[in-house]
Amino acid sequence: MLAATRWVALTLLAAEAVGVSARCTELAVDYAGIRHQFGRPIGTYQAISHRCADMFVGTEAARALVAVAAQALDAAVALAAAEALEAAVGAAQGSLQVHGGIGFTWEHPVHHYLRRAKSSEALIAAPDRLREQAASRLVAAARR
Repeated sequence: MLAATRWVALTLLAAEAVGVSARCTELAVDYAGIRHQFGRPIGTYQAISHRCADMFVGTEAARALVAVAAQALDAAVALAAAEALEAAVGAAQGSLQVHGGIGFTWEHPVHHYLRRAKSSEALIAAPDRLREQAASRLVAAARR
């Protein structure tokens, strides 16, 4: 019973991390389209557009893994949570970089998302530790 509750809680936190990642990606892409530097939107520069694309790919990969893991509620949840947490922290950090100085101010929500992603990571476990736990469970199940 307790193990099943843990999988459900981990799935919910992973889903929340996907939401954080998606929102941070959306904020970064929107800002990159309206912020101009040297007469051009900053989203037209490769460094910004590639960062936003990486954030989007990470978010969508995490979203797919969490959706599959939610149906399984087994060791796959730990792998999905690891991916979701990495995507959330990466997207929040990337969004903060895209926003520049405004992202660090109290008036902008990006730093709140970064804090939320990092606190979820601290609450659950580091992504590497989650992967290690899932691998241990899978190896133990294969030996039975």
